[in-house]
Amino acid sequence: MAHLDEVRALLAAAAALLAALGPALSASLRHKLLGALVVAGLALTATAALGPPDSYDAVHHYLGARYVDELGYDGLYPALVAADEERALGLFEGATRVRLRDERVVSMDEAGNLGRQVHEQRFTRARWQAFGDDLAALATQRRSTRAWRSLLIDHGLNAPPGWLLLGGNLAALTPPGGLALLCKLDVVLLAGALWLLRRTLGVEVAAWTALYLLTAYTTRWPGLGAGVLRYDYLAALLAAVALAHDGRERAAGALVGLATALRFFPALWLLPLAAQVTRRSGARRALTAALLSAGLLLALSSAQRGVDIVPASVHHLVVHSAPEHTTSRRVGLATALAAWDERASPILTKAHRRQRAERGPWVLALGVGLTALLVGSARRQRLGAALELGPLALFLLATPSYYYFAVCATLIVRHARLRQGLVLAWLFATEAGTSALAALAPEAPRLQGSALSLGLCAYVLWQLWAALRGEAAPCQDKNGSRAPDLASQVGL
Repeated sequence: MAHLDEVRALLAAAAALLAALGPALSASLRHKLLGALVVAGLALTATAALGPPDSYDAVHHYLGARYVDELGYDGLYPALVAADEERALGLFEGATRVRLRDERVVSMDEAGNLGRQVHEQRFTRARWQAFGDDLAALATQRRSTRAWRSLLIDHGLNAPPGWLLLGGNLAALTPPGGLALLCKLDVVLLAGALWLLRRTLGVEVAAWTALYLLTAYTTRWPGLGAGVLRYDYLAALLAAVALAHDGRERAAGALVGLATALRFFPALWLLPLAAQVTRRSGARRALTAALLSAGLLLALSSAQRGVDIVPASVHHLVVHSAPEHTTSRRVGLATALAAWDERASPILTKAHRRQRAERGPWVLALGVGLTALLVGSARRQRLGAALELGPLALFLLATPSYYYFAVCATLIVRHARLRQGLVLAWLFATEAGTSALAALAPEAPRLQGSALSLGLCAYVLWQLWAALRGEAAPCQDKNGSRAPDLASQVGL
């Protein structure tokens, strides 16, 4: 993947340069250069979109979801070990440990015994045979033994119930031969969201957003079109922003609710809606629609798979998000604040995790306070503009894996819409720098998480400074052919 990271870094750097110089260029030249970069980004992304599904992702979001009724949230890895041993596939050759649902790490022998219990107690004979067949089909895809071994110490299936209602049922209906086509559904959904942005905010905003999705470090894995509905929530949030700008508050709110049911963390996008309920009737309509949408999907999922599935999923999310289980590529305020202390290590160590856990309460308190300030400033903005700032709450209040920060696409929408070229350039430069680190130091994932966190931290500080000035990042579009001056480019 290193050579792809190099290309991604170069394209993102070119996008940053174009964003910075764009106001000084004629509209015609700017559009031609932007179009050329989008085409180059499409060529880069075609590597994943036209290739086979990512087997690492498919094991979790296809195999795990396809057999979730038997596996639940706790049986995937033990069942994999048992099926691999039974069929002599040799996928996990050399593996010595397996991480269980409760974060315990056990030996391969113990995992195999647990897997045989899952087989005997939960599977019918026909379903176990089908599970093994599907695993064997995934095993034919090229992936190193090391990658298969690392799979066993990940965190298992963590898809929320709302995602299982949609993605799980689609996986159940899709045979292994149709997996590649199922993976392309993300591309269709994102294309639909970009079409809405183009119709509502114009072709240039849609093009900048597309360029970000095609070149960002945050979309490097799984590649667009290589995973099973890994960007459905992002398509929903982008479409929600477009519809909110179009004055369709209920539809926008319903999509935010859909994204929340699919991945839980988009519930943070409800904060600006809640802040505006006393000021704007549109925000009240959007918030009501969001709550109804999310509630309906979770209720339907509970009806299909039992009422315990929602609390079980929430519990796993809480455990998985705890500081002691943080991984090297997690991104957030906590990572940015720890970057200096951790600068000498290429990976996150147990000592680093302990330090983060000790700092956890005050980091959370700081994040809550800063989020309250930003959400308060969003009360003065239109609904669409407020929704664009959702990634800030995610950065301040959580430390998710880097790929969830693909939601920064809504920030690209914002600054492309406002023609704030220097801010747009900073966001692309942050992605370019992180991709460059991934290419130059692939064995130092902590550096990548810190780089992205520090870049976003600087952006958050700019937003806070603007909010405190009371002139925070304007919410109205700038019209006219005259290029904005320097102050306008940085949101003043």
